Amino acid sequence: MELYIFRHGHTVWNGEHRFQGQTDIPLDELGLRQVACLAQRAKELDFKRLFTSPLTRARQTAQAIAQVKHLEIEPWDDLLEVDFGSWEGLKVSEAAETFPEFYDCLWKDPMNCNPEGKERLETVIARAQRVLDRCTGEFSDENIGIATHGYFSSVLMSLAIARPWEQLGDMLVRNATLSVLRWDGAKWTLPTMGDAAHLEAMDG
Repeated sequence: MELYIFRHGHTVWNGEHRFQGQTDIPLDELGLRQVACLAQRAKELDFKRLFTSPLTRARQTAQAIAQVKHLEIEPWDDLLEVDFGSWEGLKVSEAAETFPEFYDCLWKDPMNCNPEGKERLETVIARAQRVLDRCTGEFSDENIGIATHGYFSSVLMSLAIARPWEQLGDMLVRNATLSVLRWDGAKWTLPTMGDAAHLEAMDG
């Protein structure tokens, strides 16, 4: 089976380099144009079920895809972004100044990065494991699409291919990109990560 991972489109907070986490920020105009391009990319893919994080930016991304694929979107709470606790709403630069010991370890030592109120990585991993388990169980004979978030998709892909957690930062993909996890019945591979070819016309 193939798991198509769609990261949501751009938001105002992405543009301002703010931690979004579970704060419910919608797509901005750029994001809406991005997901229209992403939907055309998804039109070529073979899947008949589409799941989404409940957050608005992911739902809007899923809705754009669902429209061209003629699918209903199905909410899946496990696809939520990590809760960044006291960092949410802060610019990355502000978090670096206010919590230097935590910001430095966000990507390098995520198991020990726990500012006040932040969801622990172990909890995010548990959510990601449930997604993978459902794919290898209930969905083992079909492909599915999911609309989700940057940090969560990094965790999901890292977990699937057993990449060391201190390399988590290498797994971050840009907005409105496609990644693909493939299950062969025994193990996961990552043939596609952060495919942005559909955005090239916009970039140009």
